[in-house]
Amino acid sequence: MLAISTPWQRPRVLLVLLFCLFANASAFAGLAVSPIFGSNMVLQRGTTVPVFGTADPGVSVTVQFSGQSVSAIADAAGKWRANLSSMAASTAPSSLTVTSGSTTISFTGVQVGEVWLCSGQSNMGFPLSNADSSAPAIADAGNHNIRLFRMTAGNGPASSTWQVAASNNVG
Repeated sequence: MLAISTPWQRPRVLLVLLFCLFANASAFAGLAVSPIFGSNMVLQRGTTVPVFGTADPGVSVTVQFSGQSVSAIADAAGKWRANLSSMAASTAPSSLTVTSGSTTISFTGVQVGEVWLCSGQSNMGFPLSNADSSAPAIADAGNHNIRLFRMTAGNGPASSTWQVAASNNVG
């Protein structure tokens, strides 16, 4: 048993115990999906699509999309991954739901198609308005079948949302 002999040790022990309690509680805070997933997203056609996130260890997580229902069990670290089977391209907006127990996370406007990753030199971050004679292209940019997701630099979690292409977000 731990003997606390001086008054100044008591607050330190209490602080350490509180830290351990809250650190453990926040590590498993229920169901979450990776921030790369969101409403208006596009899932890659023609290949298995992993959907992943975190949940309490040992719980079952079910992903439903376009007639598919797949499940996974969260591992000891709380990580889970469920794989949707390969799908054909479809511009019909659908809903993707992720459920664990009584918690459901839903994404709407989800399409299946081609996902393009654009990266490279600094010009990849420039808005279309920086290009010569860009006004007609910006005015004609409204296309509900093109979705944009702009990642910030670095290796951290995604801090953006999926957007339907429109003249106000391409320029």
